[in-house]
Amino acid sequence: MMVPILLAALACAEEKHDAEKAPDAPAETATQPAEAGEPEPYSDPATRPAEPRVLARVGDKEITSESIDRIMAMYAGRIPPAQLEAAKESMIQQMILQELRGRYLATIEVNEKDIQAEKDALLEQIMQIQGITEEDLKNQARQKKLQNTAVSDEAVAELIKTAPASWLDGTMVEARHILTQAPVYASEQDAAAARAKLEKVAKQIEDKKLSFGEAAKTFSEGPSAGKGGDLGEFTFDQMVLPFSKAAFALKAGETSKIVRSPFGYHLIQVTKVTPGEGVSDEQKKEIAKRILMGELQDKILSEALKIAPVEIVKERPAAPGTAPATQGASDTPADQ
Repeated sequence: MMVPILLAALACAEEKHDAEKAPDAPAETATQPAEAGEPEPYSDPATRPAEPRVLARVGDKEITSESIDRIMAMYAGRIPPAQLEAAKESMIQQMILQELRGRYLATIEVNEKDIQAEKDALLEQIMQIQGITEEDLKNQARQKKLQNTAVSDEAVAELIKTAPASWLDGTMVEARHILTQAPVYASEQDAAAARAKLEKVAKQIEDKKLSFGEAAKTFSEGPSAGKGGDLGEFTFDQMVLPFSKAAFALKAGETSKIVRSPFGYHLIQVTKVTPGEGVSDEQKKEIAKRILMGELQDKILSEALKIAPVEIVKERPAAPGTAPATQGASDTPADQ
């Protein structure tokens, strides 16, 4: 309720300030000194009173300077100095009125149906503001249901038992990669073109015509291309699952075969492996949950594509004097 109180207080303070101002008096500025004997309003937190003061009582409820100052601090610098004291006085009045209303309303009986109606109205208002639909809520509930199964205690315990130690013990891998983009929803033709492109790059590296770093700078379609594909160090749970599985299976100096992730095709070269120093059982559980969540997201995407295939419609340059044409995603290879 702080914001409505402050807004009401500011409105009251502004009215009071305008009413008390002499008709021909010049407007008060931030640099104008306070008149002799007039208390200097404090806007700097360092000047606030050390001990809270009781400013008013409503029954057994105390309204203190601390609660007023806390609200004022939220709007530090946004209230003109000339209106500070009037705003505080009006704020105290608003808090008193609010407490009085609350005391009386507490005597009125309401039932669970009444309360639920208010909750429903508030939820509807929030949903409208946030642009959330009923279907969005259903999907959140569905996602949570899937998550509860995916990261159950049993699933977490099984992963900890069967996964390689390096996945869960804080081991760090330093690697670089070359990416040719082929999102999980890419057409078969686009995906094949992206893979073929990376295969040619891999052959040039294998034949020592290009170093890995040079190839990454020239051919990689990922954000790290400018750095020779360098991704720095990461733990297993910090990358998408297919990428991490491939990277953590390599020794320093080794290069992977071509790996498919939701982003496309990767060629990965590990430059350093730093063994983990061990983590607590609770930390292992949290890491395991993140890994399992990654598996779930991959499953959701792969199953969704079976239900609703994606087609990217690309614009084709129009001949002079004709309307623009479009073509399906499968008509143009990704590397053209």
